[in-house]
Amino acid sequence: MSAPTAKKRVKKAAAPAVRAEDDVDIEALAVSLTDVGPIGPDGEVRPVQIGKRGRPGVEMVHIFSLDDTDYFIPKKPNRLLLVGYLRSMKKARTQDEQDAATLDLLLSLLGKNAVDALQNSPLTTDDDVADVLTIVTKIAFAAIADLKGLASGN
Repeated sequence: MSAPTAKKRVKKAAAPAVRAEDDVDIEALAVSLTDVGPIGPDGEVRPVQIGKRGRPGVEMVHIFSLDDTDYFIPKKPNRLLLVGYLRSMKKARTQDEQDAATLDLLLSLLGKNAVDALQNSPLTTDDDVADVLTIVTKIAFAAIADLKGLASGN
């Protein structure tokens, strides 16, 4: 019979000490957020009413018409969508990955209804699709240039 193997004891690291100046008064923080924006006076959460805060409407660009339906995209696309695209491009290691990221951006901007209309219509030609993607690409990359300009302070 062999002798039982000894188990090594793992020494746990001590939790970092919290200094008085690092203490956060969670209760005071919660109270300070009461009746501010989406938090009501009794602490209830109010849903954010996007687009209903007196802001001007989103300016739209007419991209194409098909079967008596007009399709539009925002003139200034959503920043989160653009930032997601820029992150995808940063991670892309090949031209194919960059192309896929760009196509995803363009299709996201067009939206499911517009993409479905283009795909399902027997009237849609390759030139039509190319023209639509050219317009969407121009709008997307102009918005990305604006976003980069804001980030750099220009």
